[in-house]
Amino acid sequence: YADGYPRKPDGKIFGFEKVRLKVRNLTDVITESGTNAVVPQAVGVGKLVAVARYHRNACYQPELTGERTQTFATPPLVAGIITEPACAMGATRTAYQEISVSAPLDIASAADLPGGVGGALPMSLEKTFDFTMDPIPVNATDLVLQVVYRGVLGAETDGIAVGSMDVREPTIMTFWNNSDYYLDGAAPFWKPFNANYPVRPILFFRFCIGANGAERLGYWYAPPLQGSAMIQNQQTRIAVIPAPPAPGAPTFRIKATPVTTAGVAVPGSMQPLVRTAVGRIVQANREIINEMTQMAPFATCQTALPTAAQYWCNDPLQRRRGILLGGPLQPLSWYSLSTSGFNTVDVAEFMTPAMASAAQALGEVRFNDDVPTLADCPMPPTVINRTEAEIRLQELEEVARSLGVKL
Repeated sequence: YADGYPRKPDGKIFGFEKVRLKVRNLTDVITESGTNAVVPQAVGVGKLVAVARYHRNACYQPELTGERTQTFATPPLVAGIITEPACAMGATRTAYQEISVSAPLDIASAADLPGGVGGALPMSLEKTFDFTMDPIPVNATDLVLQVVYRGVLGAETDGIAVGSMDVREPTIMTFWNNSDYYLDGAAPFWKPFNANYPVRPILFFRFCIGANGAERLGYWYAPPLQGSAMIQNQQTRIAVIPAPPAPGAPTFRIKATPVTTAGVAVPGSMQPLVRTAVGRIVQANREIINEMTQMAPFATCQTALPTAAQYWCNDPLQRRRGILLGGPLQPLSWYSLSTSGFNTVDVAEFMTPAMASAAQALGEVRFNDDVPTLADCPMPPTVINRTEAEIRLQELEEVARSLGVKL
């Protein structure tokens, strides 16, 4: 990707092809001068499109070597060593903004885009914008999403209304099969596998994302796919574009559910995992910044934006066991009954470096399902130590439930 445009095998841009947004019409009513007549600004017949504005990281590579990386820091240290990508100076952010435009959505009346009449704010409606013909690249920086309406607006027959959201940049989350170690309640907390805690492939895997208690199914590796979702040290890497976090609260929760067969009586289990994340910041405060600013990114943008005349925020991706993994990351491992909680976000560096392993290229992205409401996050299995046949049956039952089929 010498040109900084990540591409799929068919030559098309590798990136986000569907974006789900909640929209409503917040146009204020107009009070006419002289008559004091109130004119609502409700929409009529028109079109709605989404526009993504961004720069790009021209250093991007599929194995993530074109990103800033950070190693694990042994407590009480809070930050590991950050390494800058070995690419041309100033290439981590292209100089000028580009855009991607979605396919238009038809708006027939105010029922399709409520609001504009004053009074209490209407409920937002979820819209899915199709960027298939013009994807938002996975290496986008400085990402802003706009929704543009054009059509009947109040008394105007060809009005325009625009709304913008400065979203977080593409956030890479990585889950990997770490079953050659297990998590224990006594130091050293990560211990090598043994007969009670064996190395096992993860047969199936689910990923859910959303607000607390309302997570939606985003990805799964499930029947009829054959083989395993993740063999030892293999990764499942998922990128999302999250909304900015609400003040004082994480913006989304992640649920990761590994399913495996123990083969022996494991005195513990491989549990579903729940994490919260705020998304990745990769943005500057100006359209054009100089090379020196790019070479010295600020490191505290998650807590407060810098006050410098020009700045560049670029959150690093995390490296564990010698492998580049992403931002929110999680080892999928057994844990013993003496472990009070599994949701550790780090893996100590004393572990044997993992062999490089490609990310899982199969599975089904459920976030692109062309339905008004995404499937709820399936309930995780409560018993892990089952035969492969039993696990496959349970997965098939979950697939049926997600499709509305009752067995």
